[in-house]
Amino acid sequence: MISRSLRWTLPILVLMCVTVSAHEAQARTFFITGNELVGWMKGYDIQKRGDCREVECRGYATSFLVYVVGVFDASFFDQPMPGGVTRDKLAEVVSKYLKENPKRWGNPASTLVIDALTKAFPLK
Repeated sequence: MISRSLRWTLPILVLMCVTVSAHEAQARTFFITGNELVGWMKGYDIQKRGDCREVECRGYATSFLVYVVGVFDASFFDQPMPGGVTRDKLAEVVSKYLKENPKRWGNPASTLVIDALTKAFPLK
């Protein structure tokens, strides 16, 4: 038989966990932070140097490249593609921007990508 104190303690703990989880979900209105993007960027940089030997590294590199290209496609779809710009060039621009702006890593990753690309390729 469950003790009286446990009967009250368990539901209260469950309620607290649900409340904390709901609060965290409401506090963040985006999926990927700049910090997460920087982690992926490190894998991308390692792959660009040819030192990427692990599956995890390749996964991060691919995630970084695909994320940058996805944000570009979604945000700049009505703008002409700058001449000679490749997917790797877009990723390199964002990588450089992130390294130069570490104080912004807590911001949404999509905002950082848009800021980097807008700075490198001003809209017409």
